[in-house]
Amino acid sequence: MAHDYSDDLKTRGLIIEIPDARGNESPITYKMFLTNFEDKYESNWNSTETFARMDPIYTFQNTKRTISVAFDIPNFGPQEANLNMQQAARFSRLMYPTYEVNADVGTLTTAPVFRVKMGNLIVDTSNNEPLYGIIMNYSFKPKMEAGFFTDTSGQGVVAGFQQAFSAIGGGSLASSNATLAPKALEMSFDFNVLHSHPLGYDASSGKFRVDSYPYGGGDVNTEAARSRLPPSSIRTNVGGPPATSGPEAVSAARGSKVLDP
Repeated sequence: MAHDYSDDLKTRGLIIEIPDARGNESPITYKMFLTNFEDKYESNWNSTETFARMDPIYTFQNTKRTISVAFDIPNFGPQEANLNMQQAARFSRLMYPTYEVNADVGTLTTAPVFRVKMGNLIVDTSNNEPLYGIIMNYSFKPKMEAGFFTDTSGQGVVAGFQQAFSAIGGGSLASSNATLAPKALEMSFDFNVLHSHPLGYDASSGKFRVDSYPYGGGDVNTEAARSRLPPSSIRTNVGGPPATSGPEAVSAARGSKVLDP
């Protein structure tokens, strides 16, 4: 039986966590293959032009931080596909605010805020908790080349697909003879960070006010990390072939990301 190496990622904590900052939904947790990560810092200044001065006078305003992340989510079987589609539906719903409803009239009470944690790359380093902020945009789509799990019984084993489809404005799938669940998903979002701890340098000590900011202070144990990788993923020379070659390497590589049950 093929081994799903993506389960090893979850066991070792190599996941992305998105708890609901408002407490309305269950936490979202994905084991994933990271495909893009960008941490952007933008300093904002006011510019004042003065007579006979060649250069403007700049006054510092603030520094903003935006994290862009993209990842692939493998589904090893229909049950995992069901779970991840239900989580995708929750993610879609979390993009909307909270209302206080009286007599069918809604008054906005809470904006759609988020907390996100991904290893040491997205984390509140002052307490090792999820980072607080807002998600400006969120996208998910099936990886078409991976295919779909299908149910032709008419019962719809993957109820989460209907939830996600409805969340983005789709209609009922009840008239279809088959329910489709992607074997793999692509997700991405842009996260504007709202820090809950002080930033900047202390003038008296000359030290940054949170010395582990922004990625924590721990070192990576490379040997321990290598010992947990499948043999086909460990290269003995840069740019060379995998440590295992031939049919065995192909089989091992497929086993590391196999999507069929």
